[in-house]
Amino acid sequence: MESLSTAHSSSGPGSSRMKEVMRVEGAARALLEEVCRALSLGELLRPSRLLTATASSPTPDLLLGMFEPTRPVAPLIRFAASEMLRYVLKTPDCPSGEEVQDFVNILRDATDAALRKMDVEPWVLSREERRRALADAGQLFREIGLEHLDKDLMLGTRSGIGEVVIAHPVQPLSAHVWLEGRVLQRLEVLTFTHPLLGLERLASSWWFTRLSAARFDRGDFNRAVREQEWSLLDRESLALDAPIVDVFIDDGHSDSLPPRQHRLLSALRHSFASAFVVVERGGNTAVFEEVVRGRRIEVYEHSTDVEYEVGWIGLGRVCAFDGPVHLRSPGMVFFPDDSGLAKTLKEDLAAGRSALPAAVRVEAMLSALLGERELPRPLAPAGSPREAKTLVTELLEALEEEGLAHEVGGGGELSFHRYQVDAAVSAWMQALHTYSKRAPLTRGRNTNKKKRNKKRRSQ
Repeated sequence: MESLSTAHSSSGPGSSRMKEVMRVEGAARALLEEVCRALSLGELLRPSRLLTATASSPTPDLLLGMFEPTRPVAPLIRFAASEMLRYVLKTPDCPSGEEVQDFVNILRDATDAALRKMDVEPWVLSREERRRALADAGQLFREIGLEHLDKDLMLGTRSGIGEVVIAHPVQPLSAHVWLEGRVLQRLEVLTFTHPLLGLERLASSWWFTRLSAARFDRGDFNRAVREQEWSLLDRESLALDAPIVDVFIDDGHSDSLPPRQHRLLSALRHSFASAFVVVERGGNTAVFEEVVRGRRIEVYEHSTDVEYEVGWIGLGRVCAFDGPVHLRSPGMVFFPDDSGLAKTLKEDLAAGRSALPAAVRVEAMLSALLGERELPRPLAPAGSPREAKTLVTELLEALEEEGLAHEVGGGGELSFHRYQVDAAVSAWMQALHTYSKRAPLTRGRNTNKKKRNKKRRSQ
């Protein structure tokens, strides 16, 4: 079952369409350097434990707003980036070269002020630091283009020219879909604000990945999107007693989102994952039929790079967006319906309704279709036994702090606790405990082994 159709977001909406290439020079180049310098402040604040398998981790412009010394810099970075792009793209409301130079000075002063508050001396970015800052700037530019300019923007470097901005036109509905990555990044930031939330995030990712095909472990973008959607949109957090998206919206964090991301987040809150049969397909529209309930929905197709036909199966998430029109997730995958696949999926989904959450159940079904025989897969819960031991300690302390640890027996120095956790955290906790017991080989054991081998050779 290798006929699988997906698209990576870097191909972008309309990658085959006409594109514009514009040099970043003069005042715009000076402003880009200041944007990179300001973004580099995030290196000082980035959490030490980040998920590397996510579709995209939060960029510094989102992290800087979490901390008092750098909070004033965050909106200035966004404003400066927006004005730089308008200047480079020569939009009708673009600033003059003199105004762009003023923004250079304003952002430089704000960055210097933040460094003084943190008692850090200014430094010149190394080549590697500048490369990372340019990558972060590229994500911010892309968001601004999709949010405000109906363009999919890429920041690149060309030999002998320097930095360039590459622009593809994009339809507004497509722009909304491709903004999902930035919306999920904003939800990820919330997990950095609480010890238990951060640990839950690790547990949720590990649990989902164990039920996902091994072929996706090599940095598959689509699987990473599906994992983020499950962990941030569906799973009910222990620390928050609700899905992260609900708390983000109900506590007012979404009020400051740009309009398109605000609208998309509201739609994603009510999204759902399932298996669908494609019953109509033409241009940018399609009709999907959900295999369990038989409900038909109109779907806007945002990508010209994904090939699927009537009769194919789609596995992934959709959300109602504009009246009857639904948007599909960039993480959705498609298969041809070989020998009654739709009927099999319907039976599996109906039979397993209470066993696993819908998004996780769909992922497990996808894994089975791709030939994964052992689910859940054996997967280390941490980078090493030592890290596992540290994580166990942190997790138990965080659960106790939240009132989710209940003493059920013992006495004196020995006590037993019952922990109020979900399936993901329970499995991760047990795996961490087991993995932490794996003692690494000591130097003495290695030496003895060498001596035995040498003795055998002498005989």
